[in-house]
Amino acid sequence: MKILLAIIVVAVLAGGYYIIGNGQKITEETAKETAATATEIATQKTKEVVTDSGAQAIEAGKEVIEQTTEEVMDKGKEVVENTVEKATDQAKETVGNAVVEAGEKVLGEQGSGAGTFEDYSAEKIAASGGAVIDFAADWCPSCRAFERDVESNKQDIPQGLTILRADFDTELDLRKKYGVTQQHTFVQVDASGEEITKWVGSPTLESLLSKVQ
Repeated sequence: MKILLAIIVVAVLAGGYYIIGNGQKITEETAKETAATATEIATQKTKEVVTDSGAQAIEAGKEVIEQTTEEVMDKGKEVVENTVEKATDQAKETVGNAVVEAGEKVLGEQGSGAGTFEDYSAEKIAASGGAVIDFAADWCPSCRAFERDVESNKQDIPQGLTILRADFDTELDLRKKYGVTQQHTFVQVDASGEEITKWVGSPTLESLLSKVQ
């Protein structure tokens, strides 16, 4: 804005000196023409100044953008590399911990053996290649005592042996199939569910193992 005003003033003064120097009489019409000429000159000079300044500004802007972009990219690479490294380390630690926990859980549940003590389902018999079905009731003291002993000695269940706890009060069809008439009865079956042997009463896991064929 200051440059524009200065150019206009210069143009007006130049026009005035030109008129006075040529002895012309300043009339209202002449003043208007002079003002128009001064404005035209000022506009042209302003365009030139703006064009030059604009070109310089653009070049300067390009240089700044290039420098800034390079700095930003370098910083971005550094941040990404650090983030990836931290994420990788964290992932390794997480996976490692998960594997350790899974291993400890399996060892804790099965110990040195590989047998299991779980609730009954028909599918588990075939999947296990046979099982010992424990017909137990919650109201049966000897059933609860046996269950506590097994839970305390799960690590002693031999590999390949599956003990399935069947509810004496609800598994009526299963009881009928194997001729079970009282709680705390054990039935050993093969993979197809056929009876191998049957007995009543095993107060401990050790006692049950002595009966298994």
